[in-house]
Amino acid sequence: MSHIQLISAYNLTEDALKAKLARFFPEQQQFRITLIKDDKYRFKIPRPLTQQEKDEILDERTGSIHKSRFVFLRAKNARDRLYITPQMLRKLLTYYQVTAGVLDQLLSYGYREYEQDFSACGFRAEVRISPKDKGLVLPELGRSGRNFQICYTLRTMERDKLKWKMRQTSTYHSFDVVSGNAFWLILKADTKMRDRIRASIEESKSKQMAPYGTSSQCLKSAMASHLIMCDWAGENWRECIGEMEQEVHSLTHKAIDYDIRAPKLAVSRTQTTNVSAQPSPRLSSKARTFSFNRAGTFSSFFSRRNTGTVQGQDGLRGIDLDPIADNDEDNASDAEESDGEPIEVFSFKDMQTIQSIEERANSALLVLRTNADTLGQLKEFYTSLDQFEGWPHDLNEQYRGQTTHFASRVSNVEYDLRLQQARLETLTRLLADRKALLYAIFEYQNALVNQELSNRAQESQRQMEDMTRHMSTLTEKTQQETVSMRIITLVTLFFLPGTFISTLMSTPIIQFTSPGNAEPAPSQEVFSLQALRLFFTITAPLMVATFIAWYAMYWWTRKRSKSRGLDQELGIYAQREPK
Repeated sequence: MSHIQLISAYNLTEDALKAKLARFFPEQQQFRITLIKDDKYRFKIPRPLTQQEKDEILDERTGSIHKSRFVFLRAKNARDRLYITPQMLRKLLTYYQVTAGVLDQLLSYGYREYEQDFSACGFRAEVRISPKDKGLVLPELGRSGRNFQICYTLRTMERDKLKWKMRQTSTYHSFDVVSGNAFWLILKADTKMRDRIRASIEESKSKQMAPYGTSSQCLKSAMASHLIMCDWAGENWRECIGEMEQEVHSLTHKAIDYDIRAPKLAVSRTQTTNVSAQPSPRLSSKARTFSFNRAGTFSSFFSRRNTGTVQGQDGLRGIDLDPIADNDEDNASDAEESDGEPIEVFSFKDMQTIQSIEERANSALLVLRTNADTLGQLKEFYTSLDQFEGWPHDLNEQYRGQTTHFASRVSNVEYDLRLQQARLETLTRLLADRKALLYAIFEYQNALVNQELSNRAQESQRQMEDMTRHMSTLTEKTQQETVSMRIITLVTLFFLPGTFISTLMSTPIIQFTSPGNAEPAPSQEVFSLQALRLFFTITAPLMVATFIAWYAMYWWTRKRSKSRGLDQELGIYAQREPK
């Protein structure tokens, strides 16, 4: 008859358990041990274990407690949630009695759109070495209650494809000065830190070294793990800042040697009209030009063209800036340049890029200061540990040499960080100066453009004044001709009825004969009073009727024109009124 036994698998290897069971039950040749949920071993034995046998297994388990345990918490990236549930995190922090300062490190993770919290939790420490101030004592877990706890966050730049990204590593470390047991909680999105620590432990084992033997060896191994974090925090800064400097110089070096001279403008109003069709003697064939678009930005800033104009889309099509040649040598040098080759100086896109570089430099500068301060505090903490009350004497033998080497290594990294910090401070000052220079260039060019446009406006105004005077003269002549035409019209209307009646009466349709039907002699004058009366009787009323009809038509036309103008004014006024 067999019995199913369950026992906790914490810090108990399967081989150690089999060795104990083989001694307790020599008659049983083989033990089938299964690890089930809740971290327990399940196996069959002939009888239940006695309390003494359980205590021996417990002693075996206690003796196999890991001197140094590393727990790595990962995430998809530095701005995403950690791969751990709240329940697991509470159990983890409670079991290892983690200090509250770790919460600041945990809060720097989580979903967020932009990078932030660059200065979160630089360095924090809690020391309980004195027997009078010791914490929770758990001998079964190798905890004497006399320990120190530190937590800190370090950041560096890591390349992500073609861009540099800010990456962080948050570290919590506790060390028991009596048993030498250490616990590490490392928050890093990827596995880079885990791989480095694992490689360091394997290297120590390959050199036949015992990194976790005595308490002194455990303290030395803890310092070595800290150095891995410190070396990581000092990496990539030189290359990253160098690329930023190169980018800044490539964008702004032209501002130092840029020659600004008075421009000449040529404005084209349509895409088909070229203002340079009538070239000015002061315009060269290759002009440095602005070109504007509807968005109000410089689409190109000072480019060389074969013609003296820049064609735009609408409105102000282009503005040509042609520096006035000081001498023939400048004209000769311009002629030697290749036609159509663009000379790109600055654009608003460059200004945006410079602003982005400045923001990244300021963020990196803050991180460098925080890293350097954190390393300084870490170095000072380990070099002053032996000054705390209750520091074990067995650690003093090798402590001073270990801390001297540790402080030297940390100081080297700290010095490199200070050096890169000085480079970034110089770069930020350079960026501010170059931005001010670029703004001055833009303002000066705007002033030149405005001045030239003002000159063009004055010239256009003078031309408009000349045209106005010419139109005034034409208007006066037109008025005189209009008066003359009215006089001619009135004279024509006055004689028109008489001419019409005279013509009608001279025809054979109407004839007048002398009394007695006598034929007059060829040389005799004939006067007919009856014909004259008939002429005036018909002509006078017809002339009056003609003038009345003309005036009526004139009055009706004028009234109709005024009515139409009033309707249009009322319609415009109605459209302008708010609804």
